[in-house]
Amino acid sequence: MSNLRNKVFIEGSNLASLTAAARLAKFKYQVTVSGQSYQNTQAGDFSFDYGPLFTLPAVYRDFFQKTGKHFGQVLEIKAMDPAFVFNFDDTQIIFANLSRNERLKEIESKLGKAAALEWDRALKQAEYLWDKVRANYFEWEFSFQRFNPDTYLRMRAINFQNPYLNKIMANYATYLGYPAGIYKWSHLLAFVEESFGIWQVTGGLQALIDKLKDRATELGVIFANTAEFDYYIDATQTHNKPEQRLIGIENFPDELPVRTVRFHKNGYTTDIYATRMQPGKYSLVVTGKLDILEFEPYKVFDQIRPAVFGDSDNQVLTKIRTANKRKFKVRHMDSLAHAGITGELLANAVRGIKNRPSHEH
Repeated sequence: MSNLRNKVFIEGSNLASLTAAARLAKFKYQVTVSGQSYQNTQAGDFSFDYGPLFTLPAVYRDFFQKTGKHFGQVLEIKAMDPAFVFNFDDTQIIFANLSRNERLKEIESKLGKAAALEWDRALKQAEYLWDKVRANYFEWEFSFQRFNPDTYLRMRAINFQNPYLNKIMANYATYLGYPAGIYKWSHLLAFVEESFGIWQVTGGLQALIDKLKDRATELGVIFANTAEFDYYIDATQTHNKPEQRLIGIENFPDELPVRTVRFHKNGYTTDIYATRMQPGKYSLVVTGKLDILEFEPYKVFDQIRPAVFGDSDNQVLTKIRTANKRKFKVRHMDSLAHAGITGELLANAVRGIKNRPSHEH
């Protein structure tokens, strides 16, 4: 007689589902995953990524360690420095990685002491909120009760007296596919990025997903469809992604930072992610105002990647159903770091345990 007690079927092959699958397989669950995984856009030897940068690398360090691999033997990551370059018509502000002091010095030198004090106050407030929100929202337990940070913490959007800081803070929303703007949680994103750093995986999102699939396969996960399961995880929802311009350039004379944000007089913003293929050769992913001209003499590839309209603007609702109709739900930010956290929570929910992930090491 077939024993279905440990059979898990996950529909949707994304970061959260792959990390959940591998964790469950490590505990001898029979896991089947269906669906196509993310693929970079390839054009010759140019590779274009949707998610080239991420924070909280400890999420994936913990994943590989707990599934039997050393992170450094599987993937190579490097800290971005500078983390961001913000270009205005009349000034340039460069944010160092992993250093509030350096950022405050930069803000003070370019915008004045009052602006630096404003930024410092906002990030200190975010640090306090992060300790509360992390445990009760970003890592909330699987139950039908929702923690509402707006009510619990009375979160309010941060608005600066300095207009340059308002533009910088508004840009953090684009991390999660939101239109640029200052939201109640924008300063939380700024704090997390500043505290835990901005990192780049060698090979980008494609390399990360490939290694997650490899690890899952090594642990016995099967990639197919099945009608036999005790636990069913629906991880198929996706969030909106904006239209992007993909540009491949060669013989570019200058070194490009990984991320440059340009603020235009008409209110539009251009985000440029640059992946260095070799000296003078870059894959550029451009979001926002797409008609930029300075790369034209060096361009060898140019393509528009259409917008993706998903099931929700910015969050993914993942559902778990067991054979006895018990249901679990998790609503999580669809970012590289938090998808990894969600994977652990999914695995814990199936196993019936309540411990929260740890990702601050």
